[in-house]
Amino acid sequence: MLDLNATQAAIRAGYSKKTARQQGQRLLTNVDIKREIKMMTNEKQEKLDIKAEDVLNELKYLGINKKVDGNKFTYHNKIKALEMLGKYFGMFDKRDTGDDYEIEVVRRVIK
Repeated sequence: MLDLNATQAAIRAGYSKKTARQQGQRLLTNVDIKREIKMMTNEKQEKLDIKAEDVLNELKYLGINKKVDGNKFTYHNKIKALEMLGKYFGMFDKRDTGDDYEIEVVRRVIK
């Protein structure tokens, strides 16, 4: 939970740097470890008072609005915000890749 990186966690747990990536990935499939990560994540979320609805509202804002700064328009990274919303709502599958993927994200979210 220190840096949200399975490889680094495996190294800290005493696995060799050579095998840490594989061991970290293997350990992430352990039910007890998954449960502990979920519990610690929930604790952090509660401590920071972050609700999923708050995050979704901010992503929605970033995905559909522009920020006016004097006479300049600063556009947020709409594609990334829409992609994150789409992933949250399961609007596309994980096999999509490349530019077509980003275009499809926008199409599905705008509908």
